[in-house]
Amino acid sequence: MPTVVVAWIAVLASYRGSRCLTYGEQCSTVPGEALYGCFWVALAAGLLALMWPRARWTGARIGVVLLQWGAQLMLGALILSGA
Repeated sequence: MPTVVVAWIAVLASYRGSRCLTYGEQCSTVPGEALYGCFWVALAAGLLALMWPRARWTGARIGVVLLQWGAQLMLGALILSGA
């Protein structure tokens, strides 16, 4: 969630982002489905990693955490690309 908030603050602070918010002009061309998909993948992977037993299958848990980080970074990059 902090990644999303910081990315949106950065976008809305830009000329293009404020113009999109105020007048609906020069808005991002990133499809909403990509943003929502990355968000839900990051959320699901984070919850899975949180519930995963630490003592069992640590390699798979690390993979889930890396998937979560990757989805978060992709989401932040997609949001920032709309600036």
